Amino acid sequence: MVDQFPQPYSTISPTNAVFDFTEFSSGVSVVSYQCYNSQITTTADHHMNSNNIHSDAVETVDDSTGFGTGSAAKTMDLDFDTAPFTFPQTLDGTSTVNVTAGFLHDAGAQIDEFYIIAKIRRWDGSTETDLGSGQSRLYQASSANSWVSSNFTIPITITDELIAEGQTLRLTIELWGNAGAGGANVDAVIGHSPFDLTGNIDPSTQDSNYNQTILNASFRRE
Repeated sequence: MVDQFPQPYSTISPTNAVFDFTEFSSGVSVVSYQCYNSQITTTADHHMNSNNIHSDAVETVDDSTGFGTGSAAKTMDLDFDTAPFTFPQTLDGTSTVNVTAGFLHDAGAQIDEFYIIAKIRRWDGSTETDLGSGQSRLYQASSANSWVSSNFTIPITITDELIAEGQTLRLTIELWGNAGAGGANVDAVIGHSPFDLTGNIDPSTQDSNYNQTILNASFRRE
């Protein structure tokens, strides 16, 4: 009968934890949230999720002629919310927002301009608290009965802001535009298709390269 010997002693840890070097060295973890919307009857809600979920509409269009006429005015304001957090997390470091937006001038050719203001907020169900914001570059283009669009990358630095259990992380996207005397003829659009589907925003024919809105949130590793 052959004696059974115990396994040889080893100094190798049974657990092999793998860290991204940048994350490990900086002490932060970046979570990417895709923005999308849902709609029940006539009510549209806007959400963020770290999984890719098909958006009910690939973009939100505003035709209320809110572009400024001589100076920029806010024409769109969308709030994208996560589900309430089940455990607290702390935003710390530089988060990055990717946005796709555009406009259509439905009269004669006119050079219009717009920019994005992105705000990261904490929402507790009744009160929203601004944690950080950033403004994009100015986009200028000529449009005559055709949509034009562009992408924007906006860094937002936040220091030590807690999202508590039960609270929501909110991304607010504001579109500000100026169309001079032709402001009453402008429609605006913000894209939010996690699967990068096209609508009025079409990267194959416009200046944009994708039709998505994404928050890359920087959380401190506790």
